[in-house]
Amino acid sequence: MTPQRRLIVVSNRGPVTYGRDASGARVARRGGGGLVTAIDSLASEYEVTWIASALSAEDEAVSAAAGNGSFDETSRRESPFRLRLVVHDHAAFDRHYNIVANPMLWFIQHRLWDLVRVPAFDETFHQAWHGGYAVVNAGFADAVVDELEQDPEATVFFHDYHLYLAPRLVRERCPDACLAHFVHIPWVSFDGWSVLPSDMRWAVHNGLLANDLVGFHTERWRRLFAEAATAIVGGEASGTSIEYAGHRTQTVARPISVDPGELDAAARDPFRDDRADVGFDGGERLRDAKLQVEITSVQRANGDGHRRPLVLARDGRKTGHRFDHDGTIRRSAFRPSSSCS
Repeated sequence: MTPQRRLIVVSNRGPVTYGRDASGARVARRGGGGLVTAIDSLASEYEVTWIASALSAEDEAVSAAAGNGSFDETSRRESPFRLRLVVHDHAAFDRHYNIVANPMLWFIQHRLWDLVRVPAFDETFHQAWHGGYAVVNAGFADAVVDELEQDPEATVFFHDYHLYLAPRLVRERCPDACLAHFVHIPWVSFDGWSVLPSDMRWAVHNGLLANDLVGFHTERWRRLFAEAATAIVGGEASGTSIEYAGHRTQTVARPISVDPGELDAAARDPFRDDRADVGFDGGERLRDAKLQVEITSVQRANGDGHRRPLVLARDGRKTGHRFDHDGTIRRSAFRPSSSCS
């Protein structure tokens, strides 16, 4: 039997978090969602190692027991994988998550900042970027490099806006590594990124262009990334690839779907009402800011082929961003190694 190629998945939130029940026994809470569904579909093709943040005290205890390395786990669907939990300095993680990633990057990418009245970037924010966002990304990069030293042929698959700097840090230390990144939220034009200080928006695009492959849910977001990246850091776009700093990055539009059966089961579960925060709970050390998803309308396409929108809200206010769905459910078409030799 041909050995499976190894896939290193890197995301802020992992598929499993740990806690203690009323009796004091350790319990594992296995999550779902589009990313877990997509990775489950790849489990038959890859030996998966998942690197994620330790988001609770019990996560940190589990990581310590494993010597801060990886250990065996299973997903909700009982797919086997290795899990590695990165323990961050608490103050750095708070800055990363609660000042930069969610209140700033998420809002920029959903075009929620008024370009006439841009946010004030005071010393606190600059400290949060350099002493929080950059520090946490460096911690993830250290864990990825450690895993690549054990298996240089592994493919690394980064996810989302929490980790824009990590790919460049890995590329500098592992120049031949095969790196991919999937962005799960919209991308915006250069004008949208102009909200962020120039050195920071440069770092975001410079980091992503260290990947061999960058994926988005839609063609429009892929195109906006190419336009913004070439305007901000330079380089040359040709078709769906970008040449920058002696490296070619391929960009693709490959939506990751959700599991309809999982959503139906969650809707019928009488114990799910307390999860309206969609995973952003106290375990992630949030302060008073919560992300809520309000579904105001979801409909499948009718016979005429017309699509119906899903409208999202943040902190009770509609974002104005509409996601079209045609009702078709697919396995993930995104293959992170497709552009790596």
